[in-house]
Amino acid sequence: MEFKRTPDERFQDLPDWPYEPRYTETSDGLRIHYVDEGCSPTASRPGATCTAR
Repeated sequence: MEFKRTPDERFQDLPDWPYEPRYTETSDGLRIHYVDEGCSPTASRPGATCTAR
């Protein structure tokens, strides 16, 4: 299966997205973006969002 990667500059200066880009890579070379901003004082539990690019 062929995969395409969106150029990083497409994600620069997104409105309402102040998070740093962080990625992990799978064994087959896909990057997965994740947000790791710590816990909010009002959060009842930690959360995670992953998007494969």
